[in-house]
Amino acid sequence: MAHLHSLSFRSLVLLGGLALTPAYGQPGSNPTFNPGDVGNGNGDGFYPYDAYASLIQPDGKIILSGEFQTYNGSGPSYFVRLNPDGSRDGTFLMGSGPDYVNSIAAAPTGDIIIGGVTMYDGVPIPNRVARIHADGTLDPTFQSAAGADRFVSFVAVQPDGKVLVAGGETIAPDTSVLWVGRLNPDGSLDNTFAIANAFDTADVNTIRGMALTSDGKVIVAGFFSAFNGVPQQGLLRLNADGTVDGGFTPDAALSGEIWCMALRSNDKVLLGGRSLLNDAGQNAMVQLNTDGSVDNTFDSGTGFALPSQPGVDPHLYSLLIDLDGKVAVGGRFDVFDGEPHEGLVRLNIDGSNDATFDTGLGCTGSIYTMSLDQDGSIVAAGNFQEYDGYGVGNIARIASDGGLDTGFNPGTGFMSRAMGSYEVGTAVTALAMQADSSFYAAGLFHGYNGVPRNRIARVLADGEVDPTFDPGKGIPEQRPWKLSTDHHHLAVDPG
Repeated sequence: MAHLHSLSFRSLVLLGGLALTPAYGQPGSNPTFNPGDVGNGNGDGFYPYDAYASLIQPDGKIILSGEFQTYNGSGPSYFVRLNPDGSRDGTFLMGSGPDYVNSIAAAPTGDIIIGGVTMYDGVPIPNRVARIHADGTLDPTFQSAAGADRFVSFVAVQPDGKVLVAGGETIAPDTSVLWVGRLNPDGSLDNTFAIANAFDTADVNTIRGMALTSDGKVIVAGFFSAFNGVPQQGLLRLNADGTVDGGFTPDAALSGEIWCMALRSNDKVLLGGRSLLNDAGQNAMVQLNTDGSVDNTFDSGTGFALPSQPGVDPHLYSLLIDLDGKVAVGGRFDVFDGEPHEGLVRLNIDGSNDATFDTGLGCTGSIYTMSLDQDGSIVAAGNFQEYDGYGVGNIARIASDGGLDTGFNPGTGFMSRAMGSYEVGTAVTALAMQADSSFYAAGLFHGYNGVPRNRIARVLADGEVDPTFDPGKGIPEQRPWKLSTDHHHLAVDPG
């Protein structure tokens, strides 16, 4: 038998992220080793918090916003544009960027409208709506009249370039109302649109969606319960001039909270959220006809459940309709219609499960936002560290068949999931060298340089991952503290 090479957990100095001495980055290190590792374990994706809004541009570039501080180890915070492969777009010149962004919308000119911002690249944005050029720079000619005391939670752009804005307004100490208004393409207030500001709520951040119908009406969804004293269970349709459309009466069975909305080409409304959204038993999701009544042709069976967290309701955060009319549903759930579907599922037009969309082990965590690319793939972001058993950093591109696109977001060395917290490290716990200077590594990581490798990988002498050694899902739910090899087999000792 060949001699067994083994390194214990205590032996790790360089690769484990647990060095006894600061050996990395020192003069004399080998610059040809692991050329794909630009940060020696700074971690992949968003850190430490989540992405909430996303937009895919016609050229395939991806804009995202949220509460994150870095993407792949670098800032600025809250806002980023990625290339189609998931790498940061270095041509997006936003300087220090925004202080916060709640919502993103594309303008017909190719510019970007962002809502919720009060500062962008050091320039104050007093009315919380800004227009960003395609290169990431602020457009100083856009002067929003949304109102300095108003909180902007959602923006949408009409085909004529006018900007719909929704949010909250403080009208007295401890008293706030929701409002909806419209801006002209230059940011001035559109006085032809009646400002709606009489929603019955004290929470200024409860508008969760706006959508334009085919005839130019505006559907507003959120947590409010009334408008001008008339019950409106989280849903309202406005005419093109901002007045209430009396022809749309949301079904009295609606209850719970609406967290997301999508509009079909025939103007039927899909709603997702928390708790039962109607008494017909469609847990957390429902489709409405154009008059607001429940569409009983859309049947999601027993709906969504979260048995892994007893007493906690499932949450749906994002709905995405593809070109075939199928609906991708993202959120925090374990089960759909009695079958395991964790965090993501795609439904047929009638609400049943689309069995051709196989997510495997699903998404560990919550998907908050999704965008559809031209090839039918989905970019999903939120707060999740794994997809189908592979490590991802709160963002993933998912193919049209539900599989993970492993070529998306090339990484930086070993990456581990958040082990009970937001901390992302390199978590290599054992190495075993071979005679050709390649080595096996084991630990708590889920990828190496963006290549999925679940807790075990073989790295070549030049630092690149060995593509001929592919453990698939790898070693689930074990702690491989020791590793040994010979010519014929590889053994992992979890003890």
